[in-house]
Amino acid sequence: RPPRALWIIAAGVGCLGMSLEVMWIVLFAQVLHNSVYSFAAVSLVFIVALAAGAGLAALLLRVVDPARVAAAGLVVAGVASILGIWCFIGLTAGLQYFGMHRGLAEYVGRIVGLAALTAGPATLASGAVLPALWAAFGERDSASRPVGELTAANVLGGALGAVLAGFVVVPVLGLRAGFLLAAVCYLLVAAIMSPGTRALQGLAYAGLVLVVLLDPLRAPLTHLKTGETLRASAEGAAGIVTVVDTGDDVQLRLDNYYVLGGSAAERNERRQGLVPLLLHADPRRAAFIGMATGISASAAPALGVTETTVIEVVPEVAALAKTHFGSWNADLLDRRDVRLVVDDGRRYLAATDTVFDVIVSDLFIPWHASAGNLYALEMYETVSRRLAPGGLFCQWLPLYQMTREEFEVVARTFLAVFPHVTLWR
Repeated sequence: RPPRALWIIAAGVGCLGMSLEVMWIVLFAQVLHNSVYSFAAVSLVFIVALAAGAGLAALLLRVVDPARVAAAGLVVAGVASILGIWCFIGLTAGLQYFGMHRGLAEYVGRIVGLAALTAGPATLASGAVLPALWAAFGERDSASRPVGELTAANVLGGALGAVLAGFVVVPVLGLRAGFLLAAVCYLLVAAIMSPGTRALQGLAYAGLVLVVLLDPLRAPLTHLKTGETLRASAEGAAGIVTVVDTGDDVQLRLDNYYVLGGSAAERNERRQGLVPLLLHADPRRAAFIGMATGISASAAPALGVTETTVIEVVPEVAALAKTHFGSWNADLLDRRDVRLVVDDGRRYLAATDTVFDVIVSDLFIPWHASAGNLYALEMYETVSRRLAPGGLFCQWLPLYQMTREEFEVVARTFLAVFPHVTLWR
């Protein structure tokens, strides 16, 4: 095959492989509370499976034509990607929470095992494609040109795939459609690569039929207990946000098990906004880091605060809070004196010149992916620079989700920046 065609295939395989890795991480987050374990487990399995696939290709290429090895790898990768989704649904009993039973080592081992059984086969198969393309390049004198050129194309394709999966495919098409698209692309490339091999071409077309019959669009993305109803869902780069009616509570959830707030907790959530505002003599400007349902932030307009800034990093959270929690947050985002900022709270405060009389930081799980930055010394120093003279900063803590050691670390860090501190419980 001409080198240009091989470059395109190498880039396409890299794009599809990295897209699938991103989508698998999103899927794993539905049962792992979006901790760093989901990223680490999937990444580990992908790296090991790619290496194993390359080793398998080295053995097959001794007796099989490179184009056939590559095409067969693509067919298996396409079909296994969809089979892996249904295997994941079955092994997690319909996306039930994958909790710790007998210590961290056992927990991580189970996660890696789950990743190996679900994401591993497709990744191993796709790992055999690039070595086959090297062999198909036809360079007899030196391996440097095929390895260098095709690996560069593969890596660039992978970088593009990561961006497309996180910021285009999942938000626009959805996770399940993304898996389906990747599988179909694998199989179409396999069919194109084997025009002279009817058996492989037929296998690729049979794979397309099987993928359609398996239909990943039917796979559930939300685990609902008996009596619960899904009101709405939205997929984005940060995860899957849902509104679930439990019968006596309407909850806003991120990735199935992270409950951001609910109607049943309306009184307590509003108090989280009222307490710091009432401690200030005359709050004119207030900022809330983390919107969730918007109930806490709604306390500011209710008390006559002139300007309220609500900072939320997940746009889908803000959108569903507006459409489904308006009756509890007093249509917060429809008010002219309220401004929504879709950004990371730490980054926004570091970049803005606005100062606030009161800044309220919501309950963030310290071990949740990226949330630890909101308890860092640099974060608190940034907050102190954005407080007006006589300003007040309130940091709510999820004590039920923190160890004593974690609490003490946060408390010491807080005391290192703010000279006058009171503890409320």
